[in-house]
Amino acid sequence: MPFIAVSPHPSDQMSSASFQELADCTNNPPKGVSVELADEGDLNKWHVTLEGPPDTVYAGGKFGIVISLPPDYPFKAPNVTFSTRIYHPNVTNDSLGNICIGLLKSENWKPASRLLTVLEAIKSLLIGMFPPSLPPRIAKSCQLVSPGLFLG
Repeated sequence: MPFIAVSPHPSDQMSSASFQELADCTNNPPKGVSVELADEGDLNKWHVTLEGPPDTVYAGGKFGIVISLPPDYPFKAPNVTFSTRIYHPNVTNDSLGNICIGLLKSENWKPASRLLTVLEAIKSLLIGMFPPSLPPRIAKSCQLVSPGLFLG
């Protein structure tokens, strides 16, 4: 994987901590994940490509994810969505592709949270489903139908 150099001078729109995270995510992404800026002029919007994990129904697929950092990041959680439609109980089945994981909820987000952790959590979603992130009614139904499908 090529090494991507990121300028050490962040623009006014992004803190140096966020800038360092971009460098970390582009230079050392989780296995099967690539990260790039959506537009060289906008450091707050990233495009992520996630390869479907082996031995899952998603194996062989490539899934687009968009990470949008709010102006007050890291004090507010990023907006993370699938740009590729995907069938998964933790992802809305519409053109928005909203991801439901506890880490991204505003009450759980901490300024010390890292985007590498977010990428790992999303990758883990494709390996197994996590009922605590699902609405209770749906989680219970899924457990009854496929009890071995869930992790956590």
